[in-house]
Amino acid sequence: MEKVVISYLAEEFSYNEGVTGFVASEGSMGDLTALVKACTSSEIEEKDFHRLAVNH
Repeated sequence: MEKVVISYLAEEFSYNEGVTGFVASEGSMGDLTALVKACTSSEIEEKDFHRLAVNH
């Protein structure tokens, strides 16, 4: 089911074929996933990671 949802959303938002991902539930898991992605895919230096925050 998750793969179907990812494929559907990728097509709807015109992402490249072969895009991958996963569906995170609300709350802590979604927040943690967003923080990890922000840390690993941006040009933010490790010394500045403490500045990343999730506001609810």
